[in-house]
This record gives sequence, structure tokens and C-alpha cells, in this order.
Amino acid sequence: MAPQRPQPAARRAVRARPGRAGPARDSQLVRAGAAPRRRTGHPRLRAGAHHRRRLGESAGRTGPAGGVRHRTPPAGSGSPVAAGRRAGGRRGRRARARRRPEPGVPGGVRPRPCRCREERVVTADLFDVTVAAGDGWLGEIPAGGRLRIVDLHGNQAVDTLLYDARDTANRYSAVDTIRAQGAAYLTSGSVLRSVRLDPLATIVDDTCGRHDTLGGACAKESNVVRYGEHTRHQHACRATFLRYAVAAGLDKRDLTHNINFFMNVPLTESGGLTFEDGVSAPGKHVELRAERDILVLVSNCPQLNNPCNGYDPTPVRLLGWSS
Repeated sequence: MAPQRPQPAARRAVRARPGRAGPARDSQLVRAGAAPRRRTGHPRLRAGAHHRRRLGESAGRTGPAGGVRHRTPPAGSGSPVAAGRRAGGRRGRRARARRRPEPGVPGGVRPRPCRCREERVVTADLFDVTVAAGDGWLGEIPAGGRLRIVDLHGNQAVDTLLYDARDTANRYSAVDTIRAQGAAYLTSGSVLRSVRLDPLATIVDDTCGRHDTLGGACAKESNVVRYGEHTRHQHACRATFLRYAVAAGLDKRDLTHNINFFMNVPLTESGGLTFEDGVSAPGKHVELRAERDILVLVSNCPQLNNPCNGYDPTPVRLLGWSS
């Protein structure tokens, strides 16, 4: 009887057998192919950057070491949608990767440009930055230092929180500020007081006329209540505050009263609040003088559902200098 020949069907069955590649098969693939590609373009992050990256913030927003830091928004920065699209692009990732953290500042954490030496002698300008629509900023202003907020395009609300830099539990109080000055709006001469009645800062120059401190900061939850379920996933100031607050060791329990610079929130006769068209204009500014070392947390409001930003959020400029 002639020997039987191998059955081709059996070989086909072996080749078509489904299943996951085991360790041996993986090793063959590695040996047969090219060596695994190493990740490039992402700087080694320090501890501070790890937390910021988990919260969605990219590393390296500090700018060049030393001197004045200036960040100019790219074209289309007025749109929160465009800002989100830029954040995911290959070019944006490479650009952020090339930037290095400032010496002495955790990677990925926006520096506190006003942090002074123990003698607290400041002789140079502190910072000059442009904050894109929907973005935020965190900085420390020494006692006597100045912070100027410039509304570059007009009618852009700038939500701001103030803290005693040496004791963040001693934070801004809208209630005590309004009660002490006997007026609901903030303008030149307004002393911004803390929950312990300590002066944190004074408005020393105001070309806008008045600012709100009763309307609060927008949040995803309040957007849903006011404007509908379709707004649930829109960006809001509360999220920006939380993203930047972590660099100062703050969390959601530290987010209380805030100031809405350039925002027009009239009081009704019945004691209610309404969100109206802004009274600001391109180039208008407000300037604060720090009465003690203060920590300033800013959210450049991304709100699209009421006229506080003219339904089109835009960048603002922050300048700081010593006394």
C-alpha cells in the first residue's frame, strides 16, 4: 500500500486557527521586524507635572527661562472649539514638548513669576502673558506689586480668585468686600477683603467702570440647569480653576467667592441678577495693588450661553510689576 501524502486541509486549518499571540509568537515578531520605536518629543516630567497632565494640562507652558514671559495666542484662539482642536494636533504636541520647565519650577506647572527671595526684593518686571479664551493662569504677586488685566477685544469676563499667599484659607470674600464698601459693584478704590477682613488688594485704576462679584463662576452643573442638557460637556470656569489650583495645593473646597472683571451683572429691583451685554471695550483695563503677598487664580471665561463674553470668548493680557 502506497504511503499517504500529507493532507493540505490540515495545514490550512492550522494557519487559520484563531487565537491570541503567545509569548513565543511575540518574540518571533520582535526578532523578525524592526526594533520597537522609542517615544520621542516628550520631556521627562517631574512630580508637579504628573498631576497637571492627569488633569488634562500639557507640560511646558512656562516659556523661556528668565526675563519677561509672553504667550501670544495663535490664530483662531477666540474659539474654544479651535483651542481644543489645537491641543490635539501633532504640531502642538511637538511644540509643547520642546519647551522646558523653568529652573526651580515643577515641569508642566505655570510658574509663580513673583516668588521672591527671602528678603522679598523685586527689581524687575514680573510677567507679561496673554491668556487664551477658556484658559487660566496662576501667579503670586508680592505686597505692593501690581497686576493689570487688559480686555484685548472687549466684553470678555475674567473670573478671578484671590488668596493670602502665606495662608490660602484667608481667601477673598465678596460678602465682606461689599459690606465694607457699601456698594455692590467693584471699581477704583474698592478694597478686596478676605474672610478675616484683611485687605488682599485694592483696585487702583479702572477704565471699564464697574465689575461684578455676585454672579459667581460658571460650572458644567449650573450650565445644565440654566441652559439645558446640551451644555453638559461645555468647558467652564470651575474646571479651569481646578486645573490650575492643584499647582498651589488647592482643591474644590478652596473655590468660593470670585470676581468677574469686565462682566456686567445688573441687580434687579427684586434683588435678582441678570447677565447683560458687557460695558467694556477693546483695550480697557483694571489694575490691582497687592496689600500683602497674594495668590491670584484666573479663568478667562469660556461661557458661550450668555452675553458675558459677547458669545465669543477672546484672549486677555496680564501684566505684573513690582512697586
